[in-house]
Amino acid sequence: MKNNKDTLLDEYIRVEKNTTLYAYWAVYRTVRFDANGGYYRENRHRTSVWDEIILNGKTIDLDDYEPDYDGDADFKGWSLQRNGTPLTSHRYTVKSNVTLYALWVRDLEDAEIRLSKTSYTYTGKNICPGVTVTFDDEKLIKGTDYTVTYSRNINAGSAYATITGKGKYEGKVRKNFKITKAAQKLTLKAGATRLSVGRITMVTAGGARETTKYTFKSSNTKIAKVTSTRKVTAKKVGTVKIRVSTPETANYKAGSKYVTIKVVPGATKLLKAANRREGVRLTWTRVSGANGYIIYRDGKKIKTITKGTTVTYLDKGANKNGRRYTYKLVAKASTGTSTLSRTVKITRSGASGSSSSSSSSGTSTGSSGTSSGSSTGSQTGTTPSSSSGSTGFRVCFESKYVASTLNNCSKNQLAVIDTDGVNTSVIKAAVSRGVKVYGYLNAGALESERSYFSTYQHLILAEYDGWDGEYWVNVTAASWKNHLISEAKKIKATGATGIYFDNTDILYMVESGFRHNGTRMIRTAPSAGNVYKALADAVKAIQSEVGIRVMPNGGDTFVRRFVAENPGVLKEVITESVVYDGNRRTSASDCKYLTNYLNWCRNQGIYVRGIEYINTTAGAQEVLDYYEQQGWPEVYISKHKNLMGD
Repeated sequence: MKNNKDTLLDEYIRVEKNTTLYAYWAVYRTVRFDANGGYYRENRHRTSVWDEIILNGKTIDLDDYEPDYDGDADFKGWSLQRNGTPLTSHRYTVKSNVTLYALWVRDLEDAEIRLSKTSYTYTGKNICPGVTVTFDDEKLIKGTDYTVTYSRNINAGSAYATITGKGKYEGKVRKNFKITKAAQKLTLKAGATRLSVGRITMVTAGGARETTKYTFKSSNTKIAKVTSTRKVTAKKVGTVKIRVSTPETANYKAGSKYVTIKVVPGATKLLKAANRREGVRLTWTRVSGANGYIIYRDGKKIKTITKGTTVTYLDKGANKNGRRYTYKLVAKASTGTSTLSRTVKITRSGASGSSSSSSSSGTSTGSSGTSSGSSTGSQTGTTPSSSSGSTGFRVCFESKYVASTLNNCSKNQLAVIDTDGVNTSVIKAAVSRGVKVYGYLNAGALESERSYFSTYQHLILAEYDGWDGEYWVNVTAASWKNHLISEAKKIKATGATGIYFDNTDILYMVESGFRHNGTRMIRTAPSAGNVYKALADAVKAIQSEVGIRVMPNGGDTFVRRFVAENPGVLKEVITESVVYDGNRRTSASDCKYLTNYLNWCRNQGIYVRGIEYINTTAGAQEVLDYYEQQGWPEVYISKHKNLMGD
């Protein structure tokens, strides 16, 4: 018997013949079972290890050696390393001395898990609170003992952190935290915070997130009212708060902000001056809401009257015969002095009872020199989806109507809009459908309603007659040219394809010396040559550097010279009021002049358009017939000179 297959299984044998017995040497191995934090019980004692002497090559069932454990841990299996991976089978063949380590796992559901915070405010970014996991007062290590993932952790509402066990820990626990809505950081600015009765200013709101809806409300509509188009009209003397509100959105609370406007008196309707032996007697009509008046002689304050009922004053200081005196009267109230005034001129005469008084002039800006309020010039306005008359293009300068206007435009139609505050996606969508969209840019004048008004206020040359709060500016300033280029870039960035270049008439105004009724000069104007050069440089820079087409509105004096010196640069022009101006027939001479101008442009290969202001069906038809007769392709007909609320 030379191999173990013939091993005797009994220590006794019957000898019946000569027999050779060979010694069989068995190899035994030591298998140490390390409870690895658990224990075995032996003779009422605990031991952390258990040694078994096992025949080499024998296969054992590891389940027979499972240890015990005190606490919240489950036996996971055996491993060849203390913290290794478990053996894949519970059957193990002993081939050498070996130590097997018990593996224990804990379920995170039995752990104490805390978030650093359970409530946050929406930021627009991922919010990931810190996580602390403790098991039997032992702080677990992130990445070693567990991992953390987050879900729904950007927008307001319920968010979650999911903690997943790793290594000696298993299971998943989801912890909830909240993301609350953020407060809107609204901005609200008034074009003028001191406004005379009867005057208008605009309020500009911004800062709202996730909404473009702004609602305006006056705290006292008897003092001042505000429209949905941001226009504030002063009604009577007092202090009022204009509040803007925005609705609650997915991630923002409802918001509001207000600006305070002090309504001051208007100007007296009549101011007279008369010579008296003792001096010049001033008389005026009482101003509603005034509690007094300030009187100026030749620009110098000479008297403050402290009663609003007083309507006369004798200036004994005006005692130089033959001298021409100019008086200005400004009403005042508890809210401040008026932004308006009334003036009168008189030549001093010492003859008793004689009178040499000039008629009082119209209202002007007050002694402070500030604007009486914002304006709505002829270049601003709106077109609802159905205008009173239009062929080929639309004009829309009220933001609330822009979307509907663009949506109603068809391919190849032109829409002239004020891009300020308009959602660029609406513009780009229209352009993608083939609509030509031109953005409004005021080249020669400054409007008090614009956010950049205070930045360029020092460039004001004169009041824009007929449009309160609008002023002709010094276009030769380098800062103004940079401003025009910057605004053109902003317009292009919205997706617009062209620029509606307004008020190039500044060249004519300078050449004519601002000879218009009611025009009040504030600063000396630059030379006409420099004005032309500044406008020409701006047009060329916008078309070449910015890369967007320029369409001048009006400005025939500038256009004729520019086209002559730069043939082929301008491709289109637009002109207002060839036939009708403010629902009145344009004079025959003006109509002829503008007709000749547009025909001249057409002969230069320039595409011509017109805007006419008439609110009757017959008048609109007359316009259409005239344009057809001239062969001009496009005209927009508006019911309102300011293009507001067609």
